[in-house]
Amino acid sequence: MKQVISLVSRDSSGKTFISTCLGIALANLGKKVLLVDLDPQAELTSNFSITVTQYTSYHAMVEGGYFEVTKLGENLSVIPSVPDLIGCELELIVVADREFVLSKFLEQFASKYDYIIIDTPPSIGLLTANALFASNMVIIPIRPEEKALTPNKRLMEAIEKVNTLSIMKPLTARFLLNQVGPFIPTEELKHSLTDYYSTNFLKSTIYANYPLNATLYELKNAKLNPYEHFTPLLDFKKLALEIINLKN
Repeated sequence: MKQVISLVSRDSSGKTFISTCLGIALANLGKKVLLVDLDPQAELTSNFSITVTQYTSYHAMVEGGYFEVTKLGENLSVIPSVPDLIGCELELIVVADREFVLSKFLEQFASKYDYIIIDTPPSIGLLTANALFASNMVIIPIRPEEKALTPNKRLMEAIEKVNTLSIMKPLTARFLLNQVGPFIPTEELKHSLTDYYSTNFLKSTIYANYPLNATLYELKNAKLNPYEHFTPLLDFKKLALEIINLKN
């Protein structure tokens, strides 16, 4: 059974960078991966220098039906985003079961991929709700700084609501420490937040690596496919292996 993972955050905590690198890391480990860019800012789409066609997340949400994904390599494909997606929530207001549009759409890919990773908008609206209802895991990246150490209460309430209303497997939430400096007491931080939110941390930690960010930016400017020219940090390989071995 496929694992559907949403990356959700209220701020610039690096969720799109994590989505990109985690997708590549899983694909490099031989897993079939589909990345879904559900953010109207389309940063994930931009990371892969994709020329957008008629097959985008906007068309998936509004039109559904048969769909061709953008294939980046043997194990990695993407459903790109477009700025038009920003109007999708208004268009879905009149749709019955509008929270389940993405979930129903992704059913056609259930047997084709081991992992579907959804990069969400930085807000808790209808698009993010669709991602949560379609997922069986949500990863919440946070940075070790004061304003980022209180993940959006509304997000935690939304996850609880999904578990109350969903007939699918329970949605598991996991925090992920990201952009961590060398002198941050990560284990102490994890324990304090785990006690406060009753939500577990992934064992993996993503440490700050600005040259890696710069490399991805340079590849994007050169319109080169990161799947072919970019090797994520060992941090992301460890994260990918943890997710493969994780028992919800």
